[in-house]
Amino acid sequence: MQNTSKTVNSMLDSYSNKNYILCLKITNNILLNDKNNIIALKIKAACLKTLGRFEEALSTYVLMLKFDTQIPELYYNIGNLYREAGNLKMAAQKYKESIDKNPNFLQAYAALSVIHLENNNLQEAKNFCTQGLLISNNSFDLHYAMSILYFYECLYEESINELTIALKISNGTSIEAGIALAIVKRIDSLKKRNLIDKSINIKNFNKKYERNFSQEQLTVKERYLDTVYKSDNTLLKNLPDARFGEGICTPNFRLFELNCTIIKEMRDELSKLMINCVNSEIILLDSFCNIFFGKSGTTPHHHLKSFDNYFDMGLRKFSLVWYLNVGDQNSLDPGILKLFEPEISILPKNGDVIIIPSNRKHSSSYSGDSKRVMVGVNFYSLPSC
Repeated sequence: MQNTSKTVNSMLDSYSNKNYILCLKITNNILLNDKNNIIALKIKAACLKTLGRFEEALSTYVLMLKFDTQIPELYYNIGNLYREAGNLKMAAQKYKESIDKNPNFLQAYAALSVIHLENNNLQEAKNFCTQGLLISNNSFDLHYAMSILYFYECLYEESINELTIALKISNGTSIEAGIALAIVKRIDSLKKRNLIDKSINIKNFNKKYERNFSQEQLTVKERYLDTVYKSDNTLLKNLPDARFGEGICTPNFRLFELNCTIIKEMRDELSKLMINCVNSEIILLDSFCNIFFGKSGTTPHHHLKSFDNYFDMGLRKFSLVWYLNVGDQNSLDPGILKLFEPEISILPKNGDVIIIPSNRKHSSSYSGDSKRVMVGVNFYSLPSC
């Protein structure tokens, strides 16, 4: 019994630490001995979803329905899978089934509202939001969904009000609501003063940078490398994203939040460059360090998230990489950064800073004998006059 308890705790710890590959191995071991373990099945489905293994995650949720067909969360989670796969019709059906099981399941009302908006059915989207808010006025998802609807109608004050409520309900922890609120407030302010937004977004980035990327130089100080080497890290192969192979990286995407004077100096230096690039104030979202060695790199990917679909966030999002040390460029795989649409290959130098729109796919591959060290940042430009 004690060993079983330890195994379950290891599963929960690995999931909490976002070590999804290890967590998946533990859940599979638990299910070998107890195939009906509902906790292990839930965690397994969540890991598979995060790892992008849609069909396996769906099969796991469907298996859970055999044990209990009355759990609304299961239908909701299946709906989320269909939605991420682009099947809005099946997603809506599953959200409705979750409401059938529990008419007070607020998240499903919010999800249905956004789906109807994506199908250009604004009135139906409002109906679902209104129905949910009549059940409870204390739902983050519903107020956030309503703020999206108001923004879509260019009713910026109303959108700001709903975002403020949503942020309060989340106790200020919702990253996407905080970014959206900053953007909408700026848009509203410019509109009221009849001012034109002169900030750089993805639509006009290519006018400033002919090949749709910016390449700058920023001096790499020895203390930067020393500090990065000493910071906490995790193995690339334990991560559920585009990175692969040997190497280590920041375990979360909060490098610049470390209480370290040198890290803050690096953040400030990069921020000046980013502000100049997009001609506006910025909001930093992710910051991280990658250290590649052996055979490692990234598969083709972009840096847009599902919440970037709203409030023009996707139009204002950019991604940066700063090469602190390019490593061994005499190898067969010297670490070329490949950009797509259009396809461009860049062999970076020490100190190079490359900025691209976050919707632009890119990849890299490295197999040098020495370490390649990079800092990455995802950030947003704010509307500005």
